[in-house]
Order: sequence, then C-alpha cells, then structure tokens
Amino acid sequence: MLYRIIIVYLIIVLVYFKIHGVKKNKIEKFIFSICIPIFGLIITILSEISENKKISTSKNYTNTSKNKIEQSKEFLTNIQSSVIDDLDLKDYVKTRDIILSMQTLPLKKQCEICQITIWSKNVEISHISAVSLMRIKTYFEKFFVHMETYMDLSKIENIERYINGLNNYLECKIVYGSLREEYVNKIISLLKELLEKKSNCEEKYYRMLINRCLEAKKYDEAKKHAKILLDKFGVNEERYNEVLKVYYEIKDENSLKDIINKLKDIPKLTKESKEIVEFWEGERM
Repeated sequence: MLYRIIIVYLIIVLVYFKIHGVKKNKIEKFIFSICIPIFGLIITILSEISENKKISTSKNYTNTSKNKIEQSKEFLTNIQSSVIDDLDLKDYVKTRDIILSMQTLPLKKQCEICQITIWSKNVEISHISAVSLMRIKTYFEKFFVHMETYMDLSKIENIERYINGLNNYLECKIVYGSLREEYVNKIISLLKELLEKKSNCEEKYYRMLINRCLEAKKYDEAKKHAKILLDKFGVNEERYNEVLKVYYEIKDENSLKDIINKLKDIPKLTKESKEIVEFWEGERM
C-alpha cells in the first residue's frame, strides 16, 4: 500500500515539474534528479517485500488447508467408530443425535453412517437412517431430472457437472441392481463424450472412466484408458497403482508383473505401495 502512495506522489511531482518547467530551475532540477532514483529504489524494495509476504501467506494457506483435510478425515473416521460403539453399547440416544446432526458432512459419509445404523435393532434409529438415505436419493434424482430437462448437455461444463453428480451418487452406494448398471453405463458414455470434446481434460475423469469400466466389466476399455492415463499424464506411483487394479481385474499376469517391477523402481514409495509390492513379490515366490 505504501509503495502505491509513493507512486502517486511521484506522479504529482512530475506534473508539478511539467507545469513549472524543471529545465529553467536548477534547484528543482537537482532535487528531481536525486529524489526519483531514491524513490524508485524504495518502491522496488517495498514491492519485493509485499510479494514475499504474498508467497508466504499462500504457502501458509496451503499447509493449513492440508491440515484441515487430514483433521476432517480423522473426524469422519471417529464419527463412524463412535456410531458403531454406541450401537454395540445400545446407546441409541447418542446414535440418534449423531444421525440428526450430520447434515454438514459430505453426502457419501452421511450414507456410510446411515448404512451402518439402518440395521440397528432400535426401530427409531433404523427409521431415521432409512429416511435420511431416501432424502439423499431424492436429492440426486431431482438433480438428474433438472440436468436432463433444463440444461444443455452439449456444453462441456454441463457434461462435467452431470458426470460429477452421477459419480457422487454411485459413490454413495444407495442404488443397486439394474438401476445402478444403467447409471454406470450412462457415466461411461458421458465420460467418453467429455474426453473427446475436451483435449485438456482433468486426470480425475480418466481415473473415473477406468474404474467405471471395471465396474461394468468392460475390461478392454479399462485397459485402453489405463494406457492413455500413463501416456498422457506420465508415470508416477499413484498412476501405477491405478493401472495395477486394471491388470489384476483382467487377470493379465505379464502386464501385472511389469507394472510391479516399474513400481519398485520409483524412489521413496509410500507404505501402501511397498505393501502392494511385497504382497505380489511374495505371491510370485
């Protein structure tokens, strides 16, 4: 803020000298030639300090966001554990309070909790859970009707919105049988359309397509898009683990061994990946 004030001040000085003719006045000319470089230096220093503060603030915000995500995961895990414990102890009052106060949680987590509590021997708890699941199901069904009726699904942004809604619905695991198959096939179709229309599509949509193809037992398509995932975004530990799932499902032993060997070559593997490698290495012994 301060360096902006100085810039305004300098502009006023320049206007002043323009009006009064700095060339004719030696004292003003001397002051002008000395002050401009000094003020310029001050502005540069203040600008650099301001930029460094912005970078520092951005880093702190990123770290804070990561900590919040980790705390959120731990919080959700604790809630599920608490629900199970309360049901075991037959503390139905506390379980009921948890169900009624979980509106702020992600829909997927709400469904997970309700799918635990719906089997409660307490009729009220079971009923509340069933009603909550129906509420979430109704929300998604209305969303789909709205998208299909009022939105132009030829536009990329609308396709993305519809896909994300479908994926969230399937992740909630509250639809089964032929209806789930219908939604899985629909999201596969929409994902293919999106990838054709948008060349710079986000990686998550390729992952989504791979997993939905596996669910629909469309193994050739899953294998095809797993290759595209590696070719388009490059190889890393997370992507190798994604591709491993494909080769495991389609029982392609040679490709599975090849990916395991490539995964081993990546430095500083996470504990999860090390366990995967150790498991498959043990299986092959």
